[in-house]
Amino acid sequence: MLFERFLRNKSLMAAMALTAVMPSVAKASILSAAPTAEGENQQLKAGVYFIVNDKRQAGTDLHVYVDESGLHGKNYTSLAADYSNAFLLHAKGDKYTIQSLKDGKYVQNVNGNSVPYKTGNDAHKFQIVYQSQSSGTGKSYFNIYNDQVGGNQFCWHLDAQRNVVRWYPLRDNGRIALGPSEFRLDPVTSLSKQQVLDRLAELTKIVDPRKDLNKYYQIVSDTYGRAMREDYIVGELSTGGFVDTDYSYCWKLVKLGSGRYAFQNAVTGKYIAQQNGQTSRYYTTSEEQGNGFEFNLNESDPYVLTFEMVDAYNVGIHCAESQGYHPVGWYVSNEANKWVFKVATIDQSKLKEQQEAYKARVNLTKNVDVYAEKVAKYFTNSAATEVTAATKAMTDEALKAQMTTEGVPQGLQEVVLKIKNQSWTATQVVATGRSSSVSLTIRFTARITIMLGRVQWVSATIMVV
Repeated sequence: MLFERFLRNKSLMAAMALTAVMPSVAKASILSAAPTAEGENQQLKAGVYFIVNDKRQAGTDLHVYVDESGLHGKNYTSLAADYSNAFLLHAKGDKYTIQSLKDGKYVQNVNGNSVPYKTGNDAHKFQIVYQSQSSGTGKSYFNIYNDQVGGNQFCWHLDAQRNVVRWYPLRDNGRIALGPSEFRLDPVTSLSKQQVLDRLAELTKIVDPRKDLNKYYQIVSDTYGRAMREDYIVGELSTGGFVDTDYSYCWKLVKLGSGRYAFQNAVTGKYIAQQNGQTSRYYTTSEEQGNGFEFNLNESDPYVLTFEMVDAYNVGIHCAESQGYHPVGWYVSNEANKWVFKVATIDQSKLKEQQEAYKARVNLTKNVDVYAEKVAKYFTNSAATEVTAATKAMTDEALKAQMTTEGVPQGLQEVVLKIKNQSWTATQVVATGRSSSVSLTIRFTARITIMLGRVQWVSATIMVV
């Protein structure tokens, strides 16, 4: 009893005196999402918290804060002006992701002891475990574990330099002593829910798209972080890392009279087509708006604006890991049915270029027989590997003018000119700097196979070596 009282009252001294740590941790109950409570036995839910250590420096609350070099401890008495000491906990089953309100990024995992934690784009799921040694302190302390599995029981620790690093909970005679590895999670009460959502929108561009139907948005899987695009070459929806110069990743919402929504691609102008509740089938697009989708806000986490796009019969758009992360039909209330909408920055002139390029491709596809016949006369063989003598004798300007008059699309004109001038093989440009040279090889590969009057394949490749 005396020893327990000593640990409770002199926990800082006990923790500092320890120079070795044990690779095991006493069993403690894992918290599930539940309402917060004051004092001991605090239970957690999604929300904004100060993460506080009061054992590294006796009598001083050291708030965890983030800067460019990582997570550290510092004495604060209130919310920092740049939100650097405020963290948003998102419940993910029996674990939590921890997001900084300073930069909108998430605390990352680390792979070695004494390595400082930092924020980044990957949302690591931490296990936050109530520390039973809180009993009698009037406060609730927690260990924040990377992953409490087997011997991998590493957790946050505020070291002597006030960096938050990976370490073990400190122990004395087999029992955990409250120390620099235990943290309080104090709710931030000075921010409203709307203020938090506004801050996140500023940092991450994630918004409720229903509030502005004039903007374009990225549609991003909340589970996998992959952005949806229309792969119009193969005629399906796919997902991948967002490319801000490729506007096939951008979408506009159209509210229908029924209250449902259609989702229109920025480049093609097509809409995601309904599948009437079919499962595991790739979604495609259509020229028609159709009946649209129910567009439901998933409120499992009040600080994440995730939406479900419901097709029919409780089946919605799902990012299917087992199907190459293609958007397919699957049952609602599944984690991979959750999508966030990020405001997309659009350069209207570049969008118009991509729209025109798409129209040209559609035109070429629809009129392939006509164009094959038009360009066939410029070649000596059906493989289109050599132009006729008459074509070769023409200047590029005269040849382009003739093809323009005949209605040959610009893209095919370029192919004919490349083959005429044999400039499709290789062109090399070398730029030399102080101590290095960069070789940029642009290889244009073009082949038109004219067989029974049809253009079968046309391609161009730019390669950097």
